[in-house]
Amino acid sequence: LCYKRLVYLDASGSFLWSVDMSKGGSPAAGSNSLPCNVHFMDDAKHGIVSVVPTLGSQMSGENFTTSGVVGIYDKANTLISELQVAEKLWQLGFQHPHDAMFLPNGDLVVCTWGAG
Repeated sequence: LCYKRLVYLDASGSFLWSVDMSKGGSPAAGSNSLPCNVHFMDDAKHGIVSVVPTLGSQMSGENFTTSGVVGIYDKANTLISELQVAEKLWQLGFQHPHDAMFLPNGDLVVCTWGAG
């Protein structure tokens, strides 16, 4: 099963809302469609932002190997920045971002998976 959405729950596990991730992103139209997790940070310019690593696009005709990205979203879940991890680093074996998090100073750390 592939889930193409982010689901937000409260501390007791009750559903709050979900965000459809199936159509957003670049370099491929669905490159943000397989989100792995979400981490948050309070940014001085944008307020609360989230970072979402995604495995890649499963859309017909797209290259899954080179479409994994890390998206940064504002509090309205609007994409404000995107790191094209797989497109830039796939030949080195870094093609499927599985985790990303903000460090206390605002730097971003990305963990990828690649066969080999």
